[in-house]
Amino acid sequence: MILASSLSRHFGVGNAKVTALDELSLEIKQGEKVAILGRSGSGKSTLLNLIAGLDTPSSGTLTVNGNEPAKLDSNGKARYRLDDVGVVFQSFQLIAQRTAFQNIELPLILAGVPLLTRRKKVLALLQRVGLEKRAHHRPHQLSGGEQQRVSIARAMVNEPPVLLADEPTGNLDTKNASDVMALMLEMIDSRNSTLCLITHDDALADQVADRVIELRDGKLVSEKLASGKPVSP
Repeated sequence: MILASSLSRHFGVGNAKVTALDELSLEIKQGEKVAILGRSGSGKSTLLNLIAGLDTPSSGTLTVNGNEPAKLDSNGKARYRLDDVGVVFQSFQLIAQRTAFQNIELPLILAGVPLLTRRKKVLALLQRVGLEKRAHHRPHQLSGGEQQRVSIARAMVNEPPVLLADEPTGNLDTKNASDVMALMLEMIDSRNSTLCLITHDDALADQVADRVIELRDGKLVSEKLASGKPVSP
């Protein structure tokens, strides 16, 4: 589903050049749940942005669900982000002026889904995430846990084969974090989607993922099954 080969991303030039990713190669299979660990500056968010089509590699190749995001034009990248990847952010990234219903509906509008189909799909998702009674509330009227559930529903509404989650529980208390992760995993498993979880939390990675990858200074430094058993070469 995701294949990176000698993937690098540099920022700046000359003495000011910073290497965010350094000749990174990895493979993530369909339906696999992978946690990407690393401290701030390790390259994990840069990798997520490349997979999401929000950034372009300096060198190397990246293929996601048969697409090479770097080779797509602006329209192709927009369609790629609608059809192939969903993103859940730590800070929710909901549109303040739109209700929960409208935030979830937006990707369907951009994808050209007819009105009645959109309404049916959004209402079903709101019910699934337990927010059918909060459909017409705006983000500031929702708790952090409720906002993240809206964010998950929005990311999954077009049923993307890949879900990218960037510290999705970072702004939540323990109870809401547990509920949000359970919901995310349930929706992923029901669609056999691939999960890339960006986190600095070793315990969460081991709990959620099939495989844990650690980045340091833009390089892959370790890889293990979530049980702690090293991955065979």
